[in-house]
Amino acid sequence: MKILDDIFCSYGTDKSSKVHNFSDVYHVALNPGRHEVKAVLEIGIFGSTPDNAGASLKSWAEYFPNAVIYGVDLFNYSFLNTDRIKTIVADQGLIPGNLDHIIEEIGGEIDLIIDDGSHMMHHQQTSFGYLFKYLKSGGYYIIEDLQTSYHEICNPTKTEYNTVLMLEILRHSGIVLSDYITDADKQYIQRFVDSCEIHKITPFASETSLIRKRSVLPRNG
Repeated sequence: MKILDDIFCSYGTDKSSKVHNFSDVYHVALNPGRHEVKAVLEIGIFGSTPDNAGASLKSWAEYFPNAVIYGVDLFNYSFLNTDRIKTIVADQGLIPGNLDHIIEEIGGEIDLIIDDGSHMMHHQQTSFGYLFKYLKSGGYYIIEDLQTSYHEICNPTKTEYNTVLMLEILRHSGIVLSDYITDADKQYIQRFVDSCEIHKITPFASETSLIRKRSVLPRNG
């Protein structure tokens, strides 16, 4: 049986050990129960031809053999569509007609969400705030390439709370501080986050995160 890194390498996604080396971290978290996964959403597709586009989507489709994989991008990647890969045109930084449209297209809870989109702070946090409530209990929300939090070009609105800082505060205190998440969504995240892991595979170059949703509410919930 192929492990996740073998699959990532075979399709050429930069998640593999040849580039960012996220494979082992993901495999440890995602391998248990992966045959029960039914819906995966990844923001950001990348590529320009059927041969080189959608490497991550194709990888997830092999790794989760019973899941439908949904890919979101600003550009139309419908040439990748199959019975198990579905692409959606949407802007991850906008809710009306975009993030809400994604949820309408999927039509149910999502087992795994991966944000490998624009890497802009306001986009990452807007997406996280809105989409986390549609994540299945026990599921993971992944925000990739956190090293972009250190790049001014990825923080055009000059928010005080870049995405790494937002997640560090969430991890240590259970509090969400963000200029782009509504108060209602902040309260939901604070209530339902089970764990928040930040993995600095290569600090300032390859960093990712896994936020797990509670399987059950705490006793005082």
